[in-house]
Amino acid sequence: MISRSSQGLVHLVVALMLLGLAPTAARPAESASTESAARSADAQSLLLLVRANPETTSDRIKATLLAGIKQAGCTCTSIQIREVDPRVIDQLEATLRMLEPTSKGWVNRLTSKLELRKTELQTWEIRLPAPTTDWIEKLEVWYERAQEWVSYEPVPPEKAQFPGLIVISVRNGLYEFRPDEQKGRPAKYRVHYSGPNSPKVDEGDFPLIDKCYVINLLDFVGDKTQLFEVVKDKDKVANPFTDIRERTNVTLVFGSIDARSAATGETVVGTDLFVSVSGVAGRSPSRAWMLFPLTQEEAQRTAAMIDKLPDPSVALPEFIRKNAASPDQAVLELPGPRWFELAPSGSGFEGRIKLARRIEDLGSLVQKYPRMYRILVWEFEYPNNSSREAIYVEAPGGDRLYIMEEMSSWDRILRQALQANP
Repeated sequence: MISRSSQGLVHLVVALMLLGLAPTAARPAESASTESAARSADAQSLLLLVRANPETTSDRIKATLLAGIKQAGCTCTSIQIREVDPRVIDQLEATLRMLEPTSKGWVNRLTSKLELRKTELQTWEIRLPAPTTDWIEKLEVWYERAQEWVSYEPVPPEKAQFPGLIVISVRNGLYEFRPDEQKGRPAKYRVHYSGPNSPKVDEGDFPLIDKCYVINLLDFVGDKTQLFEVVKDKDKVANPFTDIRERTNVTLVFGSIDARSAATGETVVGTDLFVSVSGVAGRSPSRAWMLFPLTQEEAQRTAAMIDKLPDPSVALPEFIRKNAASPDQAVLELPGPRWFELAPSGSGFEGRIKLARRIEDLGSLVQKYPRMYRILVWEFEYPNNSSREAIYVEAPGGDRLYIMEEMSSWDRILRQALQANP
């Protein structure tokens, strides 16, 4: 069983750096967002990596930061907090320790019998000593909030349910347990075995595992050193941070060399959708465009319309500009789908799209678009802006001037944004 002890509200904060929000572009985008231009040149995103004790909630951390920001005379447009797998921060800390003298790491305690290890936010790995001829017949779990024992029998992966106990490998004694979040933290366990060598029952406590968070202070302006001093002061905030280490000697750069899996995808921060898409192999597009929001039927109609354009590769850029989004409009205010420009960023393209004016309005987007589709177009610009042409890309069914696809993460990222701002 692995456990890590922790005390205080937050016993580690790594303030990695200040990250500018504007993408680093090899070529300037055709048009700049008026919202970005109006934003103070000093406004940046302050990224905090936080390790906290298991009882600490994101609301408590947010309250401490809000109090600190006010007393330190700083400002930010919003505080976004997301719980992450502890391994994310473990690995980053291990990397950053390469810059420091050797020091003592975490102390792990293992039992000689059952090993419990948290592998994801709501998944526990249960491992019997290998090799083994025994297997788990039943797992009983005591939930702290529900104050009750719940019994689980192992099932194969194809019959996996949430919550439940899953057999990964009987021969290697490997199982996965997914607890019932509604019943609170799993506190105790009783494992009932079958087989010639194990005791009939093995019982113990679930390890207390630190919670880990990534916190983004969006559009932060002010003296971050003063902020850190305030949030550590027990006389100035109700739940102070116990340790903060700012990494001033680190610049984090994401690079790739002919990578096949560059970071692409979407996330919602506050009421803004951040989009990253790849470039086009062997081509040099000046910008990308994303038609959004779309239902499946709207996407199919637009795709058919593009296919029918005369001289489509030349006509499509003009077609896009007639329906381009105004940068100061939120998606919820649009009368229909619009084309959003994505600016060059590294080997791909990025954009920031205002979804709504208020966090609580994001729920209506989920209701209106339970499934979200988009159309992507990459555009080449000839020297001296003489003309533009859409680039053919690989697509299902053959090369096309666009990619039509479902945004599979849509429902998840919006619900995460709503949960981060209750």
